[in-house]
Amino acid sequence: MRIDTHMNSNKILDYEIHGGPSFATVEVNLAPGQQIIAEAGAMAYMDGTVEMKTSAKGGVLKGIARKFTGESFFINTFTGPGKVAFTTGLPGDIIPLTTSPEQGGWILSRDAFIAGTANVTVSSKWGGLKSMIGGEGAFLTHVKAEEGEGLFFAGGYGAIKKHEIPPGKELIVDNGLFFATSEHTQFTISKVGGLKSLFFGGEGLVMKFKGPAVVLTQSRALPQLISYIVEKLPKS
Repeated sequence: MRIDTHMNSNKILDYEIHGGPSFATVEVNLAPGQQIIAEAGAMAYMDGTVEMKTSAKGGVLKGIARKFTGESFFINTFTGPGKVAFTTGLPGDIIPLTTSPEQGGWILSRDAFIAGTANVTVSSKWGGLKSMIGGEGAFLTHVKAEEGEGLFFAGGYGAIKKHEIPPGKELIVDNGLFFATSEHTQFTISKVGGLKSLFFGGEGLVMKFKGPAVVLTQSRALPQLISYIVEKLPKS
């Protein structure tokens, strides 16, 4: 499992990401008959030669499973030839990630999946009560390739940073800033410091990852934005 280059083509898909890390958009050049799937509403623009079809990819049950993670019930499939561009709802970066049955899949924060090759499956993965308490919800987004090597794009709120945790080391991440990690990575939810730090230190709960592992974080948290807006609203 690896993080792919931000720009230019690779052997799986011809694409370019621009506008990051604040307002990223990914442009994909599809060959005749080549397909890419995307979240409903993720398409920014496309050539008139590109065909789009909407369906509950994998059937109704998998569509329901996606809804548990905050992703859309329906998936759009775009077929080339032509250029199609995708973006995310929040100002931030977009990164490409690869997956295969041998490498394993990825666990993403809610709403992070944008688009991917046709062999990529988006579903839910039970994160348990620790995930729900940590602010990510009881179900996390699970992305993997059913066969062959797949490529997909994920969008974060703010800039995205990669952390390589060596064996025996630990990385502590604010629960709202978690972005992605391997499906095999183990983590725990806990507080920083004592009860005084939990209630008055402004940090709340954190996610603790133990190496060896790769963890991606985003530089902004949506709950913090919501809290800021609520504080500024006129009080009746």
